[in-house]
Amino acid sequence: MIRRAEIKDLPEINHLLEEVLKVHNAIRPDIFKGAGAKYTKEELINHLKDEKKPIYVYVENDKVIGHLFLEIREYESNVIIPYKSVFVDDLCILDTERGKGIGKALMEFAFEYAKSIGAKDVSLNVWNKNEDALNFYEKLGMNIQRFTLEKSVN
Repeated sequence: MIRRAEIKDLPEINHLLEEVLKVHNAIRPDIFKGAGAKYTKEELINHLKDEKKPIYVYVENDKVIGHLFLEIREYESNVIIPYKSVFVDDLCILDTERGKGIGKALMEFAFEYAKSIGAKDVSLNVWNKNEDALNFYEKLGMNIQRFTLEKSVN
């Protein structure tokens, strides 16, 4: 079952966020710490209240086994046709529950949510060395939108 996250879900959400950090640290230890919290408790509570940054959880037997952080973004400028986009800020499934279709269900939920609010697309960021994530998103029909390039100067 997918539902909007509640305050009671925060400990399990924090556990999932720690799992994401470990994956990022393994890929980019030059950027990501090995441990820590992405958000303070206050920041997470603010997310729960913010209609532009909803958090959804996948619950099975009253246990949160996955989360989906979304952000509704609106773009407009002198050169851009105004549009709304849904950005996936964070997606994580408990390590023991991966491969069971939960991530796919959460992403399909994100696609339907985007349609329901009149968004043009769903976008997200993936580190280029996170091949499992890249393959997962490509299987869902997502395409590369742009590249971010870097050159270390240290």
